[in-house]
Amino acid sequence: MARHKLILQLDRSHVPGQVAGDSLLTRLACVGGDGAIERIAFPKTCGEGRSISEIASIALDLLKNADSRFAIVAESQERALEQLSFQAVRSQLADFFAQFAS
Repeated sequence: MARHKLILQLDRSHVPGQVAGDSLLTRLACVGGDGAIERIAFPKTCGEGRSISEIASIALDLLKNADSRFAIVAESQERALEQLSFQAVRSQLADFFAQFAS
């Protein structure tokens, strides 16, 4: 993965988002895909509502522009920390289950 600049996927299955999770762990930009993690962590580059041509154009732009690529990765890391990390999910689950406590 160290030699790669981004991860490109054309998956349209609305699955949880394993590829995007791997992108977060390896700190690579994820382009395409419409899973939950893609939509949360990579909203500017996910495939939801985009054609293959649009996805390819985004990927090409990121390959040509390292600053944009690094910005996408930095933004994804922030979103992951805020919304997808164990700490964030623990807080969300605590709030959810608190409504059932008597």
